[in-house]
Amino acid sequence: MKNKQSKYKKFWEWFEENCEVIFNLKNDFEINFNLLSNELKKIDENLTFDFGSTINGKREFIISANGIKKSFSSVENLYKEKFDFENFEIKKFRPRKNSDYVIQMENLTLSVKDCYFKIFKGEGKNDSKIDIVIYIKYRKEELKEEWKEKVKLYNQMILELLEGILGEYDMKTKVGSIKKFYIEEPLVSSLPLNKLAEKFDIVYERINE
Repeated sequence: MKNKQSKYKKFWEWFEENCEVIFNLKNDFEINFNLLSNELKKIDENLTFDFGSTINGKREFIISANGIKKSFSSVENLYKEKFDFENFEIKKFRPRKNSDYVIQMENLTLSVKDCYFKIFKGEGKNDSKIDIVIYIKYRKEELKEEWKEKVKLYNQMILELLEGILGEYDMKTKVGSIKKFYIEEPLVSSLPLNKLAEKFDIVYERINE
């Protein structure tokens, strides 16, 4: 009896057949974007993708679980069976971004420059992970009922900022708890959020020696 072809290999065969269309995705963008998304969801409904830089004619194609940890194994398995492509560099999990960027949701904006942090060794079952405390600056006049209603959205934006700084994989596998506080002025002992990645790597390596 013949071995059943894996769903991962089937995806890469489809990708190979449509390589040129995918590389030029901006043509008929919505149609081609949906086709690619649908093929990924045949493997796992949480899988998605991003395009990175194009260097020397090769574009980064990034497979992502959209931050959903239970689907990380699908990313790993798909990556393991990847083909070699002349015009694509295949990568797994959304990488770290430039630490100076802005998140926008609805009519709200949150910048890395608005946030500060402290980090600690995790406790109990998270003793090999890093606990993060985030301090978000706000203007005193914003602390009104209208502003309070926006806190839920701000909290979501903070998580996106953190994933951008730490990358999808580290955010879900190396971070323990995340606490958020809204303050008028940063604490003397806190650090600007754009220093998080560097500090995080040092502390994580130290506690896992």
